[in-house]
Amino acid sequence: MGHARWEEVILRQIVDLHEMQADGLLDNELRGFGIDAPRGLRWYNFDPGSFLECGVAGTFDGWEPDDPTDRGYVPGPVAVLDEQGQLTTADPHDLATPVTELGAISWDTFADFLDAGQQYE
Repeated sequence: MGHARWEEVILRQIVDLHEMQADGLLDNELRGFGIDAPRGLRWYNFDPGSFLECGVAGTFDGWEPDDPTDRGYVPGPVAVLDEQGQLTTADPHDLATPVTELGAISWDTFADFLDAGQQYE
């Protein structure tokens, strides 16, 4: 699929944004909580910063504490999978933050990035 999939995603997103603008949906101050485009797909990120941040986080994993995104840990324990694949809880401060080395980015991964930028919260 590659390039054709990427092209399909970006063109759909451009159409979605134009249609949401024409329908006045982008004027909704609460749009960051999610709105549906006229064609039915959900959107959460409308400014370049949040789109790029969520695209990276959703495609290549998370964020770092104290980075300039103003994100923080949720209070209390979070649900995680243990080494045996069982659901358990942990303090988010105690979880390892692995470094993800990025190699070449395929067109399919770039399409995933665009989808995550739109939909990742």
